[in-house]
Amino acid sequence: MSCWWRLIHPASIIRSIAWGFIFTKIPFRPSCPLNFKGGIITKTWVKIEGILPQSFQERNATMNGSIIANGSRKVFFAPIKPEPDGSYMKQVARILMDCDDGFLQSKKYLIHDRDPLYNTDGFTDILKDTGIKPLKLPAQSPDLNAYAERFVKSVKTECLDHLILSSVEQIEYVLEQYSQYYHHERIHQSLGRIIEPKYKIDCNAEIRCIERLGGLLKSYHRLAA
Repeated sequence: MSCWWRLIHPASIIRSIAWGFIFTKIPFRPSCPLNFKGGIITKTWVKIEGILPQSFQERNATMNGSIIANGSRKVFFAPIKPEPDGSYMKQVARILMDCDDGFLQSKKYLIHDRDPLYNTDGFTDILKDTGIKPLKLPAQSPDLNAYAERFVKSVKTECLDHLILSSVEQIEYVLEQYSQYYHHERIHQSLGRIIEPKYKIDCNAEIRCIERLGGLLKSYHRLAA
């Protein structure tokens, strides 16, 4: 049977219509469209390769949860843990919903993938009790979590892939330095600006280079004296 016949075969057409109908019924699409950026947070995991101490010898990677605000592109790094579990997820939820400076304050949705950790007892309950609606993405749909997936690529290609890390403390330091660079020094093309400018700029001043992590991260600005 030729490829063309498979495409126009009645069974194939019916199957395509059925799949289209199923996907249009996925609650994520109508209830939280990607072009609505106010109050939407997306979460994903960052796998960090490294040479860890003897206590973690059975694994050569740690997991860090990164949470990004779709509208502002601000990023929050959850605490690092080699093997996340239910108690870790509940603690992350408490940190995110802290009444003073919780990253999810005033937000409406949390978009996440299909990792079983998001279904652990307590994590979604804490979010729902504070008015945040968790939204599970359809299977095999990274394009629906584009902001978070793009950030994972950025932090890896710009920073983590160039370093050999041997302790959790080193990973935390590196992520903190990248966070400072990402929020206060790096120009984001999609926004057309720096997320949170930290330095006073003088358009008539000489261009100066700001270096982090021994020159791995560099940015150039006309800094005021």
